[in-house]
Amino acid sequence: MIDGGIKLTKEEIITGISELVNQERELGDKKHFKITHSDHESYAVILEEYEEVKEELQDFTDFMADFWKNVRNDDKEPEKLWALKHMSKTCYNLIYEAIQLAGVVEKAADSICERGVE
Repeated sequence: MIDGGIKLTKEEIITGISELVNQERELGDKKHFKITHSDHESYAVILEEYEEVKEELQDFTDFMADFWKNVRNDDKEPEKLWALKHMSKTCYNLIYEAIQLAGVVEKAADSICERGVE
């Protein structure tokens, strides 16, 4: 929900994500070339972003294990909250990395089209 109780549909959220991907691509295009020079270059960039997504997912998995350990051991609330706060922060990092990954995948597709599809 957004302020005022407005509910967004899944489609509206995906549209918003698409806009974020486009903004991220624009930032990347300013730093780097608008298209990749080869599919090998595209693969390397995609792999790098994919690995960053996996790292964030592993961090989430680790914090989830910490949370479960706290629950299983009947630990105090601060320990549980610590794990949950880190899980939440990691979700945001994961979303950001996924947006970057989507951007470089789309850039790779656009690059193939720019270079000419036979």
